[in-house]
Amino acid sequence: ADAAQSTGKRSMVWHQAVPERSILPVNHHPRIDAGVFVGSLYAPRDRWVSELGGLVSQVECPESDAFQWLFEHSHEWIQRAFDRTRDRDPWWARRVHAIYNRLQVGIRRHSFNSFLSTIRHGVAVVNLPSQVKGYSGRVVEGMAAGRPVLPQRISGAPLFAEGREILHYSDVDELGDHIRRLQQNPETGNLIARNARAALLARHTVEIRTAELLAFAEGA
Repeated sequence: ADAAQSTGKRSMVWHQAVPERSILPVNHHPRIDAGVFVGSLYAPRDRWVSELGGLVSQVECPESDAFQWLFEHSHEWIQRAFDRTRDRDPWWARRVHAIYNRLQVGIRRHSFNSFLSTIRHGVAVVNLPSQVKGYSGRVVEGMAAGRPVLPQRISGAPLFAEGREILHYSDVDELGDHIRRLQQNPETGNLIARNARAALLARHTVEIRTAELLAFAEGA
């Protein structure tokens, strides 16, 4: 809507999505008895976490250091190989480029799957307050990890059904109430996670979003 109002041209919204192959089964036995979150504790998040106490737990993704190093240095290795081959042997240059693409895809896929495997161990995935006007990527990522997701309530029509596929909150007290409810009633969280997973597969995969983008580009 922002794009259409500011430019007067036809536009579409790329809602966050996840690759279908990365969507995990529901985790019925989370080992962390708290809502988990990944991210920086800038204001007002730091205050919220303090007020919530043990109801939320910050988790670190295991791939951060090693795979960030490999991702960054692989660019340098491939560039040197490409520089040595592109003028002398175009066939080898194409092979080097193909190896680079395969390596980057492999690193990204492994890192993303490791990330999902980390956040799936909480009672819920908490999306702490941010300046984003819509759903952040953490919402669909938490659903893909197989746990219920708790994001801040946003204006406009939500993409997911309240109480069935997602639990929104407006303030720190409501967020705390949601987490305590899921702690006391694990099957409620599992049911929401199952419904959210079905919604992802039906409406919010990268494959579906790409098809929507192609249809938009073709004027459909």
